[in-house]
Amino acid sequence: MPSTGIGVYPGSATAVENDEVSSTYEGRHLTFYESDITGHEHTWVTKGHPVVVGEHIVGVAFRTATAATDLIAIDTEGIWNLSVVATDEDGNNAVVAGDELFIHRTTAIISKNYNKNTHAHFGYALGSIGAGSTYVIAVKLHWDPDDEQELIGQDATPVVNVDASHRFREYHYEARGGGYPKGDYLKLTISTASCNSAQALRRVLAWTADDNWVTGYAAVGEFDLEIASGDAGMDTTCVVFLTSNCTFTGTGHNNFQFSWLRIQEYSAIEGNRVNNLFEINDQGGTYPVANDATNLFTASSGDLVVTHTIRFVVNAVPYWILCRSAN
Repeated sequence: MPSTGIGVYPGSATAVENDEVSSTYEGRHLTFYESDITGHEHTWVTKGHPVVVGEHIVGVAFRTATAATDLIAIDTEGIWNLSVVATDEDGNNAVVAGDELFIHRTTAIISKNYNKNTHAHFGYALGSIGAGSTYVIAVKLHWDPDDEQELIGQDATPVVNVDASHRFREYHYEARGGGYPKGDYLKLTISTASCNSAQALRRVLAWTADDNWVTGYAAVGEFDLEIASGDAGMDTTCVVFLTSNCTFTGTGHNNFQFSWLRIQEYSAIEGNRVNNLFEINDQGGTYPVANDATNLFTASSGDLVVTHTIRFVVNAVPYWILCRSAN
């Protein structure tokens, strides 16, 4: 189906491809050598076609180049009739007036693909295109460098999703090279004495009322270490340090007393266990055992020497589980 326009901007039926639609304003024109322009559709930069310079500078060329030494002025703003492909990073996806558009940094093809690894923000659609089709529509060009920070909601104003399938933010990466890959890394450095508390990472799963509590799956934070099948060994230690603060403010009928916090060792393959996945060591004898700081039982003739303890605090009262490394 042909594309449609919005407002006074024509669709493909009346649009002349590569014509400028808006007037020119001061300060939006940049000039580069043709060799500086890293992304364009043809062998040479072509008049009226979109271009990319470096990582984020985008625009439309004012002239056609015939040599790498040609000086080419580009427009970094304005409204242009440009060819747009109705696809995104997942495949065919219709373009709707107002959608953000992105340009491939090498081929200069404009689409809805927002993969920052290959695309840069180009502008906004002023027309609509059916999924999978390529048509000429009016595009509001706007050079928009990467955000220094990305805000999703604010402290007291969350982003709300009412869809049945919720997907607020999700990342998937695959490491194919060598070295030391890091899927997610955050370091918060405190460099002032006036900062008496800090949080490097926090996750909160909040129910707005106790009646909204569900009986399904709930995880504030979850860590999975997945090892592919095979004969290779894993000899190094894998460690996860967690600090937890659980706050319950129910009105009495949400049955918190029947819930529990669980640290679980398990394997996806039934019967397989990971040795020493969870271990707490305390060999300093710092637990209170009356009149016998090294034995499990003080009144039994068969006292056994304690080698480890696990300490819990319940309602501000400490409790110890006394352990030994042999039967």
